[in-house]
Amino acid sequence: MHTLCCSWLLDTFGADYLSSGSGVLDVAGGKGELAFELLNLNSVPASVLDPRPMQLQHYVKRLQVVEAVGRLAVLQREGCGGASGNSTPEWGAAMAAATAAFLESRDRAKQVEWTCKGFAAAEGHEEEPTRVLPAGHWRQRREAAVGRRWRRLHAAEFAVRLAMAAGKPFALVPCCVYAAEFPRRKLRSGEQVRSYAQLLAYLQELGGGADGEVVARELPFEGKNVMLYRCSTPGAPDGGS
Repeated sequence: MHTLCCSWLLDTFGADYLSSGSGVLDVAGGKGELAFELLNLNSVPASVLDPRPMQLQHYVKRLQVVEAVGRLAVLQREGCGGASGNSTPEWGAAMAAATAAFLESRDRAKQVEWTCKGFAAAEGHEEEPTRVLPAGHWRQRREAAVGRRWRRLHAAEFAVRLAMAAGKPFALVPCCVYAAEFPRRKLRSGEQVRSYAQLLAYLQELGGGADGEVVARELPFEGKNVMLYRCSTPGAPDGGS
């Protein structure tokens, strides 16, 4: 899903705009996968604002497998090995790297098992320690080009308010309503926000205004997949389809 998010941001805002200022501020960015893709695969500066430390070890290792296999495909298209039968030193090195990455991935898969609480370390294995980043490594910056929030529970309303206060475009996919935790949320009609549809309407009302509206669009994955976004800040691209 993070790759889908990354592609959507690039298609909607463009890499040049996303790279302006200090780039993208990923509010409630979780483990940091989206920010990693923006920065390392697309050269778009990105910062994560989240109370938990980032955990990118497994994600980076998965990307290494994809990169190794992709390198083989490129060499095969160039006639440097594979079905062409014209094996070269580059092909041999790429095959060795892909094999090593695949075997490491297989070994890691054997170290986890499915439990009633999700994936956990299998018996006889320990979970990898979380790498805690230095204080201030990722920080909130008002000059960020775009504020982004992707399905992180309580953060939706606060992310919209932050973007509006800073005068920035934003994009988010709301998930849970949490009506009991936010009993004062009401639509302009006076209805209390209790359903998912009402939450979407509430956030659209909160982020809309005379200078622009919040657009709703469904994304191609299952579950809560409605994207709310606003591109109408001066200097941002048009928010149409």
